[in-house]
Amino acid sequence: MKTPVKQAIKGDKESMAILFSQFLAPDENIIFAEHYGFNGLWHMGYHSFGCLTDRRVCSLKIGWLGSIVYSDGFLEDINSIAINQPSLFVLYLLRIIFVVFTFGIGIILLPLFVRIYYRYVKSGMIAKVRGGGNVNIFCDRENIKNVDSMLRLLNTKREDRLVVVFGIAPK
Repeated sequence: MKTPVKQAIKGDKESMAILFSQFLAPDENIIFAEHYGFNGLWHMGYHSFGCLTDRRVCSLKIGWLGSIVYSDGFLEDINSIAINQPSLFVLYLLRIIFVVFTFGIGIILLPLFVRIYYRYVKSGMIAKVRGGGNVNIFCDRENIKNVDSMLRLLNTKREDRLVVVFGIAPK
């Protein structure tokens, strides 16, 4: 039998719901959940998942040897959202410099170099939450369109949530 994590990595929505439901209230509905990629080298990193419910936006990172990092922010507490997709120009330039300074041996280590680069140069979505917290969702370049979809839904649900919680109607 496959574990929910392995199924969720393959894109199974039911398995993603199982992963996130342990952190959510029983009456909370999952609207959008997605696997956004792997940040790290081989098995030493984490799989990044993002989720939008009717009340909050969530990030779940599942890493090597059972590491789990969960963060969330209620929709009414989100101040701003940023999506970052770094330029490939800088990455390619740094890769060339790396190969030159290692006298060509660096070609073997290029996959490691790319993973280290994305460890420090953030790619994905950051939702700033009132009170100083952030919800960071790492995203591979090829999945950035899924982050855009989540952002559009998040903005709509945030407006709805503000009406419910504070009675503030959008202009």
